Amino acid sequence: MSRITKYLKQKCTYEQQKRDANGKAILDTYGEPSYEAPIVIKCRREKLIKDVLTNTGSTLKSSTRYFTDEKQVIQANDKLDGKPVLQVAEYVNQFGVAEGFESYA
Repeated sequence: MSRITKYLKQKCTYEQQKRDANGKAILDTYGEPSYEAPIVIKCRREKLIKDVLTNTGSTLKSSTRYFTDEKQVIQANDKLDGKPVLQVAEYVNQFGVAEGFESYA
């Protein structure tokens, strides 16, 4: 258990984007990314307005910041509470092990 887990008093839904072996998104019949079935995970949610620079170079506004522990790896373009994740920062302890994630959606 990581040190961040004791602060996660809320729950949110998490949908992982389906990816192929190369990490590219698997598209459905309409050309939209497809997602795994939603699961409920522990989190801490904060309302925050922030400009986020995406991996495509565009700037989008984020309205929510999520903190999650290491049990579920969060990546950009996954969904938290139905909103796409724009940016993810990883919290690493002194041993180089990920303890949690800070995600903007």
